Amino acid sequence: MKTWFRASSPRAGRSQAGSWQRFFGRIAETPTNIAFMRSTLVSIVMMASIAGCVSPDQDPVVNHALDSLLKAQRAHNEQNHARLAFEQDSIQKAQEQIAFGSLRFGMPSDTVRTLVKKMADPRGFINMGNTTYSLRTRFTGNDRLYRIEFSGVRQNASFLKTTVLESARNLAAVIETKYGPASEQQGNPDFFKYKPGAMQVMHRWVVGAKEIQVGIREVSTGSQYSAEAWIWNTAMQNAVLKASEAKTAAERAKASSNL
Repeated sequence: MKTWFRASSPRAGRSQAGSWQRFFGRIAETPTNIAFMRSTLVSIVMMASIAGCVSPDQDPVVNHALDSLLKAQRAHNEQNHARLAFEQDSIQKAQEQIAFGSLRFGMPSDTVRTLVKKMADPRGFINMGNTTYSLRTRFTGNDRLYRIEFSGVRQNASFLKTTVLESARNLAAVIETKYGPASEQQGNPDFFKYKPGAMQVMHRWVVGAKEIQVGIREVSTGSQYSAEAWIWNTAMQNAVLKASEAKTAAERAKASSNL
């Protein structure tokens, strides 16, 4: 049986050593777990020994075994990727219909009111993290829940960088605990970009058909601000907006006919 690194000259020795370096480098090209790599290498070495090869990258048995290893590992990685994607999709499917707690998108208003009453404290607030928030619910034209909105205590501009900002960060931390880091992060709001009734979004999550936005809103009357978390079913909300636009267009057409 031949010895792999026995060389007839220093140049041959360096050449054979370089062959093994390239050999192990090719194995390292494909991510693999240690146990799988060890067992496969043992098989390759045994095959190479039986073949009596002098240089691994010149022996067809070793090369065939190595190619088989790489192909098997790529297939293994692809299977793992597909499995993880399926598991993630299953999690999203399970979570996307949850508005909050036992509330589900599509529930009728009477059921929602009953459940909210059970979740809220005696004052009507819901605790999230280290802060309490009020909860608004939105329904479609056929009385189905499509959106909920959490709001912190309204305060004036002098509290924007303290308690209001802390309240918004608390909401984001609670949601991040469940869904991980936000899909988008915008940083702290710009004071000069506030508009009455609008929220400056700081964090955004997309969970299948559900979207969550956290930020700070200037109330409709202006000069007061609150931390907000808005959660909605995207398809249902789009349908509501489309219906609202159609209604507005019809009312304008009717009004213009009287001119």
